[in-house]
Amino acid sequence: MIVHNCNINSNINIDNLILAIGNFDGVHLGHQKIINQCIDLAKKHNFTPAILTFEPHPSQLTNTGKKKKLIYNNAQKIAIIRDLNIAHLFIFEFNNQIMNMPHNKFVEDILIKMFKVKGIVTGYNFFFGKNRLGDTNFLETISKQSKFTYDVVDKFDKDFIEVSSSKIRYLLSKGMVETASKILGQNYFIAGSIIYGKKLARTLGFKTANIKLDQNHIYPLNGVYLVNVIIEDNHHISYFGVANIGIKPTVSNDKTITLEVHIFEFDEDIYEKNIRVEFISFLRPERNLKDLEKLKCQIKKDISDAKYIIEQNARTS
Repeated sequence: MIVHNCNINSNINIDNLILAIGNFDGVHLGHQKIINQCIDLAKKHNFTPAILTFEPHPSQLTNTGKKKKLIYNNAQKIAIIRDLNIAHLFIFEFNNQIMNMPHNKFVEDILIKMFKVKGIVTGYNFFFGKNRLGDTNFLETISKQSKFTYDVVDKFDKDFIEVSSSKIRYLLSKGMVETASKILGQNYFIAGSIIYGKKLARTLGFKTANIKLDQNHIYPLNGVYLVNVIIEDNHHISYFGVANIGIKPTVSNDKTITLEVHIFEFDEDIYEKNIRVEFISFLRPERNLKDLEKLKCQIKKDISDAKYIIEQNARTS
């Protein structure tokens, strides 16, 4: 897959494109259905499947109130999309000019003239253009006039659970990582490089890896989780562990959300290495344990509870 960073002045010299268009925050099963429909349509007509997405997320400019917190950043989305057999990913600069462009002009100037589309695939709830006046009905009409194919992927559920980015945000906010992972199509994860912490956990007998978090993203409910840790520079070997995400009220007055991971049976130096932390099960909410001795006892219990879940899962798999 070739990744293209582009804007309104770019020259796109690729012919016969079928574009899956959307923000694809989370690249969940619904998004994957749109992308797979794009691939199938391209194969049918011997065209090239591609994705058109936007950076920053339009909600960062269009929401006058509270900005929408994102599930994944661009690097994480790209990592997921690479496995979906797409030829090209276009990351289009979303700015005030694009936001205020009339929907018919966006189709004419961007989709038809710039991308020379042969076909488009979107979700049922796709809106675009100034004041979000462009929708699936408009695309259906203009596609016939301009002679390009247009497919809409309808809303669907997974095991009676709505598949949408907003549903995933809600599930994460409640600590329901197993259900969120079910509609994401893979384990929800946080990825980043290991930074130096205060090394307090080490004095309690538990080495931890700390990841700096982007505060503009949605994260699971503050608490302790059973996780699977993949160290990218270590042949992608995975390890189980427990992770605390939150503000660590027992040892800190800082309200910044952080992620701290204790990896089971692991004692290597991984500072500044990239890791991927996949959330498997919620163990308990974060709470102030008042003193370090109580914290140490609770960590031991968290590890014991996590290993029990691993053992039970191994028996049922």
